[in-house]
Amino acid sequence: MKLNPKCAPYEYTECYVNFWLWAIIPAIQIIVGTCGNVINIVVSSRKRMRKYSTSVYLICLALSDIFFLWTSAFAMMLQQVFYIDLWQKYPFFCHTLSWMNYTLGGYSAMLVAMMTVERLMMTTLIAFSKAKLTPRNSVIIAVVIFIFCGAFPIHHVFLTEHTVRYNNTNYTNESSAVCNPVSLAFDQFRRHEWHILVLLILNVVPMITILVSNAGIVMAIFAQKRRLRKIHVNTEPTSNYHEKRMKPLAKMLLLVSLFFICTTLPYTLFMAVKVNIDVSTPLARARRDLVESVLMFILYTHFTVNFLFYFIAGTLFKTEWKRLCAEILGKIRWFQRIVNTPET
Repeated sequence: MKLNPKCAPYEYTECYVNFWLWAIIPAIQIIVGTCGNVINIVVSSRKRMRKYSTSVYLICLALSDIFFLWTSAFAMMLQQVFYIDLWQKYPFFCHTLSWMNYTLGGYSAMLVAMMTVERLMMTTLIAFSKAKLTPRNSVIIAVVIFIFCGAFPIHHVFLTEHTVRYNNTNYTNESSAVCNPVSLAFDQFRRHEWHILVLLILNVVPMITILVSNAGIVMAIFAQKRRLRKIHVNTEPTSNYHEKRMKPLAKMLLLVSLFFICTTLPYTLFMAVKVNIDVSTPLARARRDLVESVLMFILYTHFTVNFLFYFIAGTLFKTEWKRLCAEILGKIRWFQRIVNTPET
């Protein structure tokens, strides 16, 4: 791997730290996130899990996280480490890469918010939830959310243009591809107002929804506990069963929700104020770029380790994972017995 030429001629430490962080961290996040989310898809797609509407959101969330890691983290790693800028080099990515990143990032945020809203309804409106919160309705909701998230940044597709510039120097025709906004007005919009809109629509709105829903879930659980102390002992087993079933689900969603807020809010806040950060000197620019990179790695962590919370707090998910592992081991042992059985 060649030394980073972008650090010349000043050779600031911040620049080299930034380079090596991009060379190491995204690769780990992509591998872990892809493998973990594939496991999530496999487990959530099993027959026993498909009965629950939450499994639809978990599958969509895993798919969104996988694609985001590859369209954002992998693309940025190519740019920062190997100097392959997909935005500038290929017309297709010039028009679609930013759109894909905002769509997938927003979709992931909205799905987490939707899961907390659904869990609140299952905690407070039990009869309604049993009738309406079905896997089929969850598919419809997931599709509607995706359409909204795809429409929100659609201007990136139509308001960017890919052009090739030719530089006639030393009797040679040198060309370079560039991806630019179609107008100065759109360039100003995407540098200023757009990041504020992203902060509000794709972060603050889901965050408020998540906080309010989780607060409602906690209050509903405490209210159920108070009612349990007053009801007759004959009805207690059923109530206890419902309470035991709700606790792991509520705990899992609380962990996912808090992790979402902690990992996404810093970066979106930074992008909203980035244009106001002083970069009048090369050192100031190097420091700003390093801070931005660290916040991006924190953001990517949200898309990388979501699946771990399902193992930590998702009782049904853990049970189904153990059954899947047992089935796989059983098939391996069966295959070994077939192979080792001598022919007669």
